[in-house]
Amino acid sequence: MYFQIKWHLFLRVKNEIKADKLLKQFENATRLQIKEKTYGRLEDKSLFEAKFVTEYIDHLEISQAVLTTLLLVNSIGTCWTVYSPKEGKDPWTNEIVWSFEGISNSSKITGITWGQFVLQTNTKLEYGWNY
Repeated sequence: MYFQIKWHLFLRVKNEIKADKLLKQFENATRLQIKEKTYGRLEDKSLFEAKFVTEYIDHLEISQAVLTTLLLVNSIGTCWTVYSPKEGKDPWTNEIVWSFEGISNSSKITGITWGQFVLQTNTKLEYGWNY
């Protein structure tokens, strides 16, 4: 299976330039390249919301993908709360869709106040992949 990680972070920064610098620290810590990102301002004006996807993880078994992801998230935060893996069938493509996620509010990177990751399989419908 091929996997990607979707991220959702709250950043304590004043503007997008500082948010970009903080996400560069994230890339350096995880050794992953950010592929797509969006920012939004939260009600608390001191926080930016960042949503992004990191580079794809090569063909791995589910157990290998989970272990790789747990090692990655340990590089940016401690005390992750993880949820049991979910498996289902994509209603449009009949592909098996699998995901595993976790959240943390104890980042090792100053400025990240909360984070969520979702490790998931890529589907043909959403990404156009044929595998």
